[in-house]
Amino acid sequence: MSLEELSVVACFSPFHFHRIFKTVTGETVKNFTNRIRMEKAARLLRFSKNRLNDIASVCGFSDATSLSRLFREHFGITPRDYRNGMPIKNSKICQDLYPVNDYYCNADPEELKKNTRWKSERSLSVESPI
Repeated sequence: MSLEELSVVACFSPFHFHRIFKTVTGETVKNFTNRIRMEKAARLLRFSKNRLNDIASVCGFSDATSLSRLFREHFGITPRDYRNGMPIKNSKICQDLYPVNDYYCNADPEELKKNTRWKSERSLSVESPI
């Protein structure tokens, strides 16, 4: 999908959608799309016996040569080496976007009251998720 198609579905202008998307995901729509295509190709290489031409076609590449060149640029190894078991280093598969400490919040009501920057006459009420 193109940026224009995504922005229409989200009911934003392309410019505004791109800004929101990058803020939320940490990468541009184009980089996100290319990364997803590369990671799909990597999964197919590792877990299927399909030929490289077939994988390239399924993942939206024009041919096996294009896939091989971009795979080597993205992951730092060739598709053949990856299929033979060599690990890749440049992948976001199963990785957090941000470390858990960046968004973790202690839900203890007393701790929240103590650390609240603004004061209100109303008391802060937080229900425990348990």
